[in-house]
Amino acid sequence: MKLLVIGLDGTPWSLLGTILSSNSDFPHISNIITNGVYGILKSTIPCNTCPALPSLYTGKNSGNIGVFDFIKPDGSLVTFNDFRKHKVIWQWLGDYGYSSILFGTRLTEPVYPLEGFLIPDDNFNTKTGYQTYPEDLKNILESSDFFLDYGFLEQQKRKKDCHGIYRLLLKNMRDRFRLFSNLITTKKFDFALVWVGHTDVLQHQCWDNKELIKKFFTEVDSLIGDLVKEHKFKNVFVISDHGFGAAAEYNFHLNEWLYKEGYLKMKWGLVGRYVYVAGYRIAESIIPDSVKKKILNILRNVVGNQNRNKSFSKDLVITPLDNIPGVDWSKTIAHVTTDKCWGIRIIKENLNRDYEEVREEIIQK
Repeated sequence: MKLLVIGLDGTPWSLLGTILSSNSDFPHISNIITNGVYGILKSTIPCNTCPALPSLYTGKNSGNIGVFDFIKPDGSLVTFNDFRKHKVIWQWLGDYGYSSILFGTRLTEPVYPLEGFLIPDDNFNTKTGYQTYPEDLKNILESSDFFLDYGFLEQQKRKKDCHGIYRLLLKNMRDRFRLFSNLITTKKFDFALVWVGHTDVLQHQCWDNKELIKKFFTEVDSLIGDLVKEHKFKNVFVISDHGFGAAAEYNFHLNEWLYKEGYLKMKWGLVGRYVYVAGYRIAESIIPDSVKKKILNILRNVVGNQNRNKSFSKDLVITPLDNIPGVDWSKTIAHVTTDKCWGIRIIKENLNRDYEEVREEIIQK
């Protein structure tokens, strides 16, 4: 009997749970909940789409997979290659002769042969570099509206036009559901996974517009209902990768804390620290994020080039994400990369104490 799994990106139980008390607005998801079983699941640590989806695919946690964020410490993007040594669910199914259809799935590129069909999410790719399995599925997509217009989406983001974002995402989501429905009509399969990333994008951009978010989820509910009814699915899972909430009101700056605790050292002592702190505070208040990123990348390259010509120790490697301007790498014991998801890095080469002792000390503090 066929199994359908529908992934709603960034959709916590705290949101779906309200559906139980308002099933007139969400009749189809409510029907799945009331006639099935449900539970609150913990996401991964950290609770981001990556590593949550690799964990979903493999059944293993972030530590076992070795993936904690979309970006690796060397600054490159995580791909399927970074965890493909761990067997994924469609490979297990294929071993037993069951075929799979994966549609709109993230972190499934580059594609590899499988027992079935794979249409990854476009992941900001152009149509030129996009891959499917088998390859001829790409021809179907090129004549469809599968690809989201990210250029237009960025325009709407800059204008903070939530209604424009809503219309763009809704149209693309409908087009994708239509394409998926056609695909499962014509292709043989036992297991189908369709991933809906639109729910995450809308909440990121329009979190304060609760009515618009609710309206969008009524559309999601309708599309799910039509899909289940048309194809007479009896076994349906609705899942998510992580929850959602308002942005934090305060930030805890780990590198500042590590500096105060003596684990992170700055060049030029106290004067250097105040110069860099003042620079960062000015940047936070007046420089747009897009410009800040460009400046930081330039500084990373400058510091990276300098570090490549220095020998802190024969084993110490400074990656692009480690290149925080102003840090004295020859004396620093621990720091956080500019992408915090990879956690606190202890530089073993600079330790004069036992690594485990220092690690436990930082955890306890």
